[in-house]
Amino acid sequence: MILETTRLLLREMTQEDYPALAEIMQDREAMFAYEHAFSGEET
Repeated sequence: MILETTRLLLREMTQEDYPALAEIMQDREAMFAYEHAFSGEET
């Protein structure tokens, strides 16, 4: 299922999304609400 508006596209994640997701999840500043960044294994 895909949800799309003029400014937003929501879709199911794929394996190709992993590098971008890992970059965010391993960034301390981006993950401040979780009190830590995730390791490569956790991601």
